[in-house]
Amino acid sequence: MKWPRGSNNRRGCAPAPPGRRAAADRGQGERASSAPAALPCLRGRDARRAAAGVARGGFGPRLEAAVATLTVRHRVSRRDTVELLGELFGCPLATGTIDAIVQRTGEALAEPQARLSEHVRSAPAVNIDETGWRLCGGRRTLWAALSERAALFRIAPDRHEREAKTLLGEGFQGIACSDRWWAYNYLAPERRQVCWSHLIRDFTAQSEGLEPEQSFDQAGLAIAGRLFGAWDDFQANGDRTQLRERLAPLKRELKPLLERHAGKSPKYKRTRGLARNLLNELHPVCLTP
Repeated sequence: MKWPRGSNNRRGCAPAPPGRRAAADRGQGERASSAPAALPCLRGRDARRAAAGVARGGFGPRLEAAVATLTVRHRVSRRDTVELLGELFGCPLATGTIDAIVQRTGEALAEPQARLSEHVRSAPAVNIDETGWRLCGGRRTLWAALSERAALFRIAPDRHEREAKTLLGEGFQGIACSDRWWAYNYLAPERRQVCWSHLIRDFTAQSEGLEPEQSFDQAGLAIAGRLFGAWDDFQANGDRTQLRERLAPLKRELKPLLERHAGKSPKYKRTRGLARNLLNELHPVCLTP
């Protein structure tokens, strides 16, 4: 039966008829073959376990995984998800059912997420960053901690230091690569690496200023270019001794450059501020790209 376009059923305000619901479950293999078997962050055994744990309601695990992927990963609204499932799969659901599926999926993923957190915290190197995010019209912050083999995301109220500690843990023993946001200052200098891609962007911004700022930009970009050249060679040959030998003169060049521009006139405030900030973080800046 096709629901009328103006009916409450199509808008998800009433449960599906038993026959239609059973048909939806039986036909998932045909109609939902393109739906993911689990949320994108899980693979293999964890995916199968999570899918098995989610299916506590009246719908199969693949349909529930598709609902969670649409609403969480792709940020489709509850009402739009109801319409999409009805149009694509012939499976009308209520918006409350969509929300219940999302809650069950979160519970099923709690254990894998905890294991993922421990993996990231024990990684030898982690890239961490944060950016603005909106949730239900309110401002939030999306945090990301990424190791070589795992990616951990967290939506948090703000960009405070406590959120960085939540991702990395109090006793983080690896190297955290980040920008120069103050929330990472709790890390010991030997545990932190400032992102050189961010520094290239900062140096480039100086080119729009006056002559002393432009010369700072050119010298900084020249050092960054040689540093990334050394890093690219290391990625190809794996010779860390050679990498250290090529980075040593760059370290010696960088500090005098920063000291020179840190004492400039206040009218060069952008250059002076950047130079002073980098001097305070000279050790984490100079490790590796």
